[in-house]
Amino acid sequence: MKIKSWMKIPAVLIVGAGLTLAMPALAAVGQSSPPSSVIQIESTKATVLAGGLAVELPIRYFCATGAFSQSASASISAVSHKSIITASANFTPSCTGKFETVKLILDVVGQKFLPGPALASAQMDVCDFDAPPFSCITLTTAKTVELT
Repeated sequence: MKIKSWMKIPAVLIVGAGLTLAMPALAAVGQSSPPSSVIQIESTKATVLAGGLAVELPIRYFCATGAFSQSASASISAVSHKSIITASANFTPSCTGKFETVKLILDVVGQKFLPGPALASAQMDVCDFDAPPFSCITLTTAKTVELT
């Protein structure tokens, strides 16, 4: 049986109205759900320590209770005396289901950091083995910070 073209109009309107009413509810579910894992550079400032031989960089992260993270790291790069210097540090996150903050001390070898702009980055590997499908992800973030 062929549907008359004039009968399609009410059907399309009914389906469209149903989707319009359902979409806000679908979006609200995503907004109330906690993130599975996140890593962030917490501040726009990093503190130069020991006369420029180290930098303190606060990192904020979240991984769900039951998730597993064996490795995370952060690095910072800046121009000093016409060359690029870099410092890095590793840490082991605890997946507590709450946001955690760690203040990393990044050591530089060689030249010293000077006050000014720098590029900070962080990375965290997180695996979830609680329920299939088992998965592992690598999270990364980067931000321009001011060395003070």
